[in-house]
Amino acid sequence: YKQLFSQLTNVFELSRYITSSLNIAIITILESLLATQIACNAYRCLADIYEKNDPNKVVLGLGLSNLASGLFGGFGGCGLIPNTMLNGKSGGEGYASEYSYSLSLVLSILVFGRYIKLVPLAAIAGLMFVIGFNSVEWKESKEIFENFIHSWKDKSEDKSVEKSSKLTNSLNFIGALVTFIICYKVDMLSGILSGTFIVSLEKLGRYINKQFKQLTNKK
Repeated sequence: YKQLFSQLTNVFELSRYITSSLNIAIITILESLLATQIACNAYRCLADIYEKNDPNKVVLGLGLSNLASGLFGGFGGCGLIPNTMLNGKSGGEGYASEYSYSLSLVLSILVFGRYIKLVPLAAIAGLMFVIGFNSVEWKESKEIFENFIHSWKDKSEDKSVEKSSKLTNSLNFIGALVTFIICYKVDMLSGILSGTFIVSLEKLGRYINKQFKQLTNKK
């Protein structure tokens, strides 16, 4: 505790902890909410359950559980997209699947940990690759790419509609590409924020244009 107190009273150390904590907090919140959204899109049975949940309660529960984990010397965690997808594919449709997952996780650490550590890292890496591959929304990714290509090939009689379609599909494609590259090269938080900003440029432009027209009309 003396070492912890000395670190917390050090301004440099404290600023480093706060920066890292904010980054981790944002990533865990985004990951949990994205996992919920993907589950709603992929499995209707899970959508009926998650639509009743308040995102604020989800974030509050996530924060309290991570706080409790830290008090016992554990690491923080969040709702993982691969685990959520696996739960849905396995037929999990209610809270029982969540409780059983938590119980099995505890047992794997406290009881079966000595056996799990014998599994070769190569096998675990292969398993994680398959899980990550299956977690990608390939259908939506294909639609984004196809819409981007078709918007530049197709010619509409209404030039304003054609221009809006090109802008929307181009920003969606560029946002997805930038998110992938930055997440891979830099970190997940920077990738998600960058992609979200790019995709939101059109809505931001419409909002500014609307406000500008309202001010012009008042004058």
